[in-house]
Amino acid sequence: MAERKEAERKAKEEAERKAMEEAERKAKEEAERKAKEEAERKAKEEAERKAKEEAERKAKEEAERKAKEEAERKAKEEAERKAKEEAERKAMEEAERKAKEEAERKAKEEAERKAKEEAERIAKEEAERKAKEEAERKAKEEAERKAKEEAERKAKEEAERKAKEEAERKAKEEAERKAKEEAECNSYKSMIEDFVSDIKECEYKDGIIFGKKKKIHYVANPITKRIWNAVVNKSSEADFDDNDFVPQKELGTFLENLNSYYSGKIVFEYLHKNIHALVHLQVYEKQDKNACFVYIKEEN
Repeated sequence: MAERKEAERKAKEEAERKAMEEAERKAKEEAERKAKEEAERKAKEEAERKAKEEAERKAKEEAERKAKEEAERKAKEEAERKAKEEAERKAMEEAERKAKEEAERKAKEEAERKAKEEAERIAKEEAERKAKEEAERKAKEEAERKAKEEAERKAKEEAERKAKEEAERKAKEEAERKAKEEAECNSYKSMIEDFVSDIKECEYKDGIIFGKKKKIHYVANPITKRIWNAVVNKSSEADFDDNDFVPQKELGTFLENLNSYYSGKIVFEYLHKNIHALVHLQVYEKQDKNACFVYIKEEN
């Protein structure tokens, strides 16, 4: 029994040893295979890199060769162009020189001919010159006289024209000014009429406890800077805010101007001068405490 177990142990160890050796052999073969594949891959990549570099070198040399040939061709063409231009320039200069010499020769001959004719003409005209000068002097004096008269006439007409234009301009400006003032007047008047058009009735007591009932008619619209400007300055300027009220201390001549506008037909008074009516309206009618109002004084 012990011998059989020993035999089984040894058989097992032998089997394990052989399995380990087989595993090591396979691992070694796998490592060698991978190393071979890696070496082949690197060799292939190196070959491809060198092939690419060779192709790029050849392409670069070909580009440089073509660039050199193109530069040589352009240099040759430029040299030929300049040589042609130089030849044309010299030919042109030669033609111009000959033409100039011919022109100078003809000019000299013409000058000599004219000098001869001039001498003959002077001799012939000398007798006529004095008579001609006298006639020209008289004609010149006549022309100057007429020119002076014409200038004076035009200056007079121009002065009259400018005076007429200035008069017309002033008349036009005056008409426009009056029309503007009329429009402004109608506009600010309309603003005043609109201001006093909203008349309301107020019934109040003239005392806290035993006060008597009284009535007034007041303008419901508050005194804004816009209506103040229309009444005091007689202007329809509208560049004011509707809630831009005029404080009591800044009312100035507003009431005097408003009463003057109605020429005694209606007499207004500031509502804050009637303290009982003012308090009543502020409490019961929720009238704005920051604004000033007017009422019709005769009806108080």
